[in-house]
Amino acid sequence: LSPAGNLLVATSTALDDSVYIFDLVAPENSRAFAIRSQNYGGEGDDAAQYADFLDFSNDGQYVLYDAFNVKETAGGTIGYWDINILRASDGSILRVFPPQQPGINIGNPTFSPISDFVIAFDLVDGQGNVTVLGADLQNGVVGTIRQNGPLAGRPTFSPDARRVAFQFLDTGGTSLGTVTLAADGV
Repeated sequence: LSPAGNLLVATSTALDDSVYIFDLVAPENSRAFAIRSQNYGGEGDDAAQYADFLDFSNDGQYVLYDAFNVKETAGGTIGYWDINILRASDGSILRVFPPQQPGINIGNPTFSPISDFVIAFDLVDGQGNVTVLGADLQNGVVGTIRQNGPLAGRPTFSPDARRVAFQFLDTGGTSLGTVTLAADGV
């Protein structure tokens, strides 16, 4: 739900390469946008298969999301996750980060509630280890919030953006934890 409460962004439960933005005030303005990958990674515009984690920017103009992509290579098919941003007004899409090395997946992104330039997300390495990261996109700063073992953190910021909550595994199973962020919010 957008911060103003007028827009709802969703995906389908089916394998679907669209993001749906529902206008709750003027339903006739609701739209579906096909997600595409920037072609500078060589995978082609149709690499994005479906979106998963969705979050509106604080002004409701952008949707941050992760997408599962498939790339055909000489050695076979590679599947990977990346993070993108969609402009809600026209569906324009940009990758947030350049294509990652094979075996690296990034996803579960969320905006800071006080800055659209600060995000938190998960990075999964080639061995399946998850690191919850924070990034200040305006200043090019990326910091580790938590080494999270084999479980996706699915981070979220506190309302004042001073802490990040995430899920992790402990001896009793899955738990929720929080980390206080540095002054830079990352």
